[in-house]
Amino acid sequence: MSRRRAGSLGLACLWILAIAGCGTQNPSALAMVNGRAMTKKDWQTALAATKVATGVSLPKTPSAERAQVSALAAQQAVIDYALSHHLATLATARREAVSYIAKTVSPRYHGHLAPVLTANHLTQAAFSHYLTDQMVLKETFDRVTHHVSPVSQAAIARYYATHASQFTLPTTLEVRHILVKSRTLAQALLRQIRQGASFAALAERYSKDLSSARAGGSLGYVERGKASGLLPSFYKVMDSLKPGHFGIAHTRLGYHIIEVQAVKPGSEAALAKVRPVIAAELMRTDKASKFDAWAARIQRAAKVKIFNA
Repeated sequence: MSRRRAGSLGLACLWILAIAGCGTQNPSALAMVNGRAMTKKDWQTALAATKVATGVSLPKTPSAERAQVSALAAQQAVIDYALSHHLATLATARREAVSYIAKTVSPRYHGHLAPVLTANHLTQAAFSHYLTDQMVLKETFDRVTHHVSPVSQAAIARYYATHASQFTLPTTLEVRHILVKSRTLAQALLRQIRQGASFAALAERYSKDLSSARAGGSLGYVERGKASGLLPSFYKVMDSLKPGHFGIAHTRLGYHIIEVQAVKPGSEAALAKVRPVIAAELMRTDKASKFDAWAARIQRAAKVKIFNA
């Protein structure tokens, strides 16, 4: 099930695109928020910090820049309101930012965050400021949406009925193979198999895929096509086979003798099994809608001016 982004503020993963710092009056400002200028450098810093924190590289086209600057300005208006009305506190946000860097961001770069920041033209202070803003937004979101009621069982059932394709398990194939280096050997082994030789025994003896060879060549159950995660020339042959039939595929790894052993038809997941997933998704949607409506009122009341729109 796809996760809904939380509306106009782009709240997803890390409430990305909070302002990385606003200066004072500046003739090159892209926007003004409550009397403070947002410059192109602020926008570029936010993009770089987003990439480091989330792994998401945002587009830099003129139209994307206009949308991002508008989002930045809107978010800063919410941050200003939240801090001045005690919906969030900087002290808490800073602690959460430090924790997030230590537990999530730094491990992503195997403890070598400093060179990553340098490569993205970021200082530690700018990156920490960025994450502090994200945590202010997160705390504000939690406060504003705290009283959203749990979704009803009827709403869950309606969603399940109208989104059936999201809860259908795909058809899978039980597959095994023997990987060898030459077509001649592959054809010779296939003749032996068709004459009654043990596929598993030949896989254990000849297959160059050592991980599956130890299991008699078994790859377990895989989906059809690209979703299988197998090489295209492999799954094209695999998909053409019926249970108990064999084929030979040539890939960059060599020649594969392939057998489809069984087919497990797709099935629809029972409502009882996916109920918690649906409930969580609908709750996220309800909270996002409530927050968007609240934030829109804050943005309208704030002194925000966009110069590049």
